[in-house]
Amino acid sequence: MRVIGNQHQQRQSALRCRLAGGSASTCLYPQIRALRQSVARAASLLALPFALAACTAPTHYAGIDLRAASRSASGVSPEVQALATRAQRGDKQAQLDLGIRYEEASGLPADPKRARR
Repeated sequence: MRVIGNQHQQRQSALRCRLAGGSASTCLYPQIRALRQSVARAASLLALPFALAACTAPTHYAGIDLRAASRSASGVSPEVQALATRAQRGDKQAQLDLGIRYEEASGLPADPKRARR
């Protein structure tokens, strides 16, 4: 109810301003500023979940679990997990080595699709 009242007051204020000879841009400035502030608030609230999601570390790369707790359960050697971690961080040589391991089934099951990625 209060928001509707504020909008009504803003319209009346803008109308009085216009009747007093003010330009449209100066008379509507408070309304525009309020609208910009509410849009900025909404945008920041919408951006928060995306920002938090970007902070989480990836847990898998090329089908290999990167978490330390799963090393024994996953059946992948710590060497391959370290290689996958380096590959996930952008190390081109590690990415190539991991692809070769998938292609040759060296420490990993043969998977030509993952080897090409």
